[in-house]
Amino acid sequence: MDPITLTLLAVAGLTVTIKLLIDKYMKMADTKNAAIAIIETYSEEVQTVRQQMINSYQKEPYDYEMQDTCRNVLRELCPQGIDEKFTTLKTIDERRDFMKELITRTANAIGVEIRAITICEGPQNIAGSYFYKDKENNLLVKRIFINELYLLVNPSAAISTMFHELRHAVQAESVYENNQWGVSAQRAAQWLCSNENYVNCTEAYALQYNEIDADLFAEQVMDLYTKKEEA
Repeated sequence: MDPITLTLLAVAGLTVTIKLLIDKYMKMADTKNAAIAIIETYSEEVQTVRQQMINSYQKEPYDYEMQDTCRNVLRELCPQGIDEKFTTLKTIDERRDFMKELITRTANAIGVEIRAITICEGPQNIAGSYFYKDKENNLLVKRIFINELYLLVNPSAAISTMFHELRHAVQAESVYENNQWGVSAQRAAQWLCSNENYVNCTEAYALQYNEIDADLFAEQVMDLYTKKEEA
């Protein structure tokens, strides 16, 4: 049985309000999947180029330690598994509080600053997002958004999104502040170029260095978390 079905069963006894939120999530997911399908139909070349970039991606020394650290925090807070942990969190408030704790603990462990955490209903943007600066006043905000609907229906996706957004925070602090992690000059230049010329809402979004880096980082952390330790 897939994780979403398991989670739906786990929250079957929750309130009518939460059930309505789940319905909203499913409608949002349908809309997102339809948009992705349209993009994929017209962007075979984009997918090919993206795969070339993924295949040529080389991890740097700090990546290994950072991913291990993230995995360790997640194992500490979800020792039996993500779905199993979330079945013990019966209300949306409990799930919000847990997600905030996980973000705070992980950010502290990897040494990145998060000043604000917002658990929001609905897109910001779809699963989550990170803002280093406020676009209107150019002030530092270092804010992470996580869509609370994912906490109800697909907590693994919410946690993967958290790792993705925390990696964006690392990228921003590496190029705009002190490079405490020892990021190579080449990668810092790639991240800076992506940040300063950011493309949103087109298929080219998926080809940006900072998005590929954040996608791979989150994917590899989740893989480490689920991998059984060697005897």
